[in-house]
Amino acid sequence: MLNLFRKKAFGLDICDTSVTACQLKKGGNIIKVVAFGRVELEPGIVEDGRILDKKRLIKAVHELILKTKPERIKTTNLIASIPESRIFTHVFEFPKSLTKKQIKGIISTEAEAVIPLSLDEVYYSWQIVNEQEGKKEVFYVSCPKKIVDDLLDVFKQCKLTPLALDIESASLARVLKKEYNKNEGVLISDIGGRTTILSIFDQAGLRFTENIPIAGNKFTQTLASQLNLNLKEAERKKRKYGFLGKKDGEDIKKSLESVIEEVVLEMQKVINYYQ
Repeated sequence: MLNLFRKKAFGLDICDTSVTACQLKKGGNIIKVVAFGRVELEPGIVEDGRILDKKRLIKAVHELILKTKPERIKTTNLIASIPESRIFTHVFEFPKSLTKKQIKGIISTEAEAVIPLSLDEVYYSWQIVNEQEGKKEVFYVSCPKKIVDDLLDVFKQCKLTPLALDIESASLARVLKKEYNKNEGVLISDIGGRTTILSIFDQAGLRFTENIPIAGNKFTQTLASQLNLNLKEAERKKRKYGFLGKKDGEDIKKSLESVIEEVVLEMQKVINYYQ
């Protein structure tokens, strides 16, 4: 496994509205971006993590790889993210006396009670993340086979080699938080275009994740509605003023605050559930 990740690779993120690629290079203690690019996707190509039009997505990926700056991506190896809305996670508690072999034999049956799909419809993985007070905590993750197979088919047709598929929230947490204090929980809010991903991590890893339909698009739509703007102008003002509260952007700030308050309420629900 260690040899696998010594290979040169780039990161690829496919969401409903865009495809983004990034390649990093480490020199001494410095990590720098050597290639970065983004291609916007038209509606009807990817929707809620599902690939609806493979031909147009393949074309977009090819276009993206050719336009990255400051350098072009030369490797065909990639590490890609799986849409968070299509991931099912759960932390199981088993007696500490159970061996890995025993857990492997029963976790599929246990998972049937918590995921909304039958086991023959998903790929899954698990690992022991914590042992204490006579119990083992096991992190379980699964994704519909259709989602993974469609992604792999796109990569194959683009002549790309996936080294790993990762969970969006888990990869983000590795970047933002290196170590966790004992009894410390950290909530990470990833506000995208269509959804916001709320994830809680602690020493044992990812504990809970939830997707809420309040994100960038709603900020823009709220601005457009309250200030009588078209969506393009509302998006421009959102990016220019944000929450800075400048005098000529005060109305912008108030409109955005009305939406972020909804996100904060959802955050509090997630925190309460975790506690």
